Amino acid sequence: MNSSTVQLRYALLFFSALAGCGWLYWAGLQGGLIFDDYSNLGDLDSIKTAQDWYKFVGQGIAGELGRPISLLSFALQVDAWQAGDIWAFKYVNLLLHLLTGCLLFLLLLQLTKYLGLTEEQSLLFAFLTSTLWLIHPLNVSTTLYVVQRMTQLSALFTVLGLVVYLYGRQYLTVAKYKSLVLMSIGIGGGGILALLSKENGILILFYVLALEFTILSATPRTRMWQIWASFFLYLPIFLFLGYIGSKFGSFLNIYAIRDFNLTERLLTQSHVLVDYISKILLINTNPFGLFQDDFPLSRSLLTPPLTLITVVFILGLLGTALLLHKRFTIITGGILWFFSGHLLESSIIPLVIYFEHRNYLAMVGILWGFVYGIVWVVQRVQKPLFRYLISGLVLLWIGIMGLKTAVEVDIWSNTAKQAIVWAKERPHSYYAQSQAASALATLGEFAKAQTYHQQMINNNPDDTSAYLLWLAFRCFSDQVQEPDMPLLLEKTRTGRVTNGSLEGINTIAGWHKQNKCSIVPLATVNLILQNLIDNPNSYIHLKDIYAIYSDLLVFEKNIPLAVDLANKSLALEYDAQLHLNMIRWLATAQRYQDVLTQTQLMRNKLTFANRALFIQDLNILESLAHKALLVQNPNITGKEDDKP
Repeated sequence: MNSSTVQLRYALLFFSALAGCGWLYWAGLQGGLIFDDYSNLGDLDSIKTAQDWYKFVGQGIAGELGRPISLLSFALQVDAWQAGDIWAFKYVNLLLHLLTGCLLFLLLLQLTKYLGLTEEQSLLFAFLTSTLWLIHPLNVSTTLYVVQRMTQLSALFTVLGLVVYLYGRQYLTVAKYKSLVLMSIGIGGGGILALLSKENGILILFYVLALEFTILSATPRTRMWQIWASFFLYLPIFLFLGYIGSKFGSFLNIYAIRDFNLTERLLTQSHVLVDYISKILLINTNPFGLFQDDFPLSRSLLTPPLTLITVVFILGLLGTALLLHKRFTIITGGILWFFSGHLLESSIIPLVIYFEHRNYLAMVGILWGFVYGIVWVVQRVQKPLFRYLISGLVLLWIGIMGLKTAVEVDIWSNTAKQAIVWAKERPHSYYAQSQAASALATLGEFAKAQTYHQQMINNNPDDTSAYLLWLAFRCFSDQVQEPDMPLLLEKTRTGRVTNGSLEGINTIAGWHKQNKCSIVPLATVNLILQNLIDNPNSYIHLKDIYAIYSDLLVFEKNIPLAVDLANKSLALEYDAQLHLNMIRWLATAQRYQDVLTQTQLMRNKLTFANRALFIQDLNILESLAHKALLVQNPNITGKEDDKP
């Protein structure tokens, strides 16, 4: 079979895989928003002007860098958001998934140039790996969860950057300047775009090192490459590690609000990584889904005993890969790729223990190692019967994978059904129970929703979040039975305070500001907020509690106390938007001298990145304050105004 025929056959096969993936996912586009879609995208409602656009894109809350590229992609769909067309957002996510699959196919083809494979073997390897990635059920939550477009875009630009890098890498010894330019564009340009989509875009550096240590290790590296790598690989990695080290103290503070400490997190991650691998290979039968916060924590190497086994397995897998990297370069490359993809989210950073979307790009290494192993075995089996048997088992495995994806997509196609299924599968998951309560309340089934709040309280009796979320539901309907208020007030004084607690009290305060929550007395809301401030378990959340309370006090026209609490929040952690709000409150209270003092203070606090977002508002407020002061005291003008 000639080359063009082989290429055409695999082109048609891959096009069929893309179409099949689109068909599998199509029903899931009907699903709704979930979890933190609202907190990240809710401000799309207020976009009316170019300045609103700029603020939305430049004031992201999801990560250290704000993720402006991801937010820009959402802002471009503002019309669909304001029309309530969530289908359009999921459709774009699906297109991004398919596009990333195409780039992965190209990347894998490029890697096969260093493996000594025939053209047909290379095409088969790239086709099978990218197809498995496209239809893998572990990617359903990334693709159909709107806000995870951030993960998708970061992966897209990472793969694009690696494709360009490898394209330039092949010219290293024959056209070194062309090679260096292309490699720089790939790692620099692709890396920056990935990083501005989501912070784990930095992992492009570690993906390159994994490839250079294994698959690319036999190819020459010139002195020019070494110099280039010093600036484009090693220096950024050094700066990144230095940054992580500088944040270590704040990481330890965040661990104070978690159910686990640093050691426990690292031990648990060994179990998590094994769980990920088993799900990638479809060995694990545990439920898929977004909410995995009930994942068992490892308190020590022997608690539970499985921890020791998973730690030994992970260390053994890494050790074996490093020892055999010259003999089994593709397998080792896949293993190191997988671990490179988890360097951020499975390390010391105090993130939530488990999320499926963390495997979106990392799983490619496990998949290509599996595919290469199967192809290697089939080529060496002499008897046709055994070859057909192995090929049939692989096709069956792929079919089961597609079927599992179809089941997961069906769950994602209906938000209410999804919430109830997850709550049933994970009765000890706080998020699963909370999502079920929210979904049922949206349908007006408040009595059923209450059962999930009660389940949350039964699971975590010292956590204030379930009580406050239950109380928040009272604002929606008087059909909701009032929680035990004395117990609720006691818990807000002494219980555990989490992000869910803030969500609950913020919802109640928000409804009050719209005069839509008379069933919960305003005095009670004030008492709860004061209790939370006094609660010793609130210290990591105090800045947010102060901010919520100050905003409510403005509604109550208690500007002096609102300003005082806003200042306390700003002292704990600076927030430019809160500072601007406080200046507006001062202007409303006609405290114009304070307005001038605070505008100047805010100018000094603004960074280069957010200066353009706020400078126009500051100029307007400052001008109004000057004019008001002039009206109050005409003699306030400077000496220059008296000159002839």
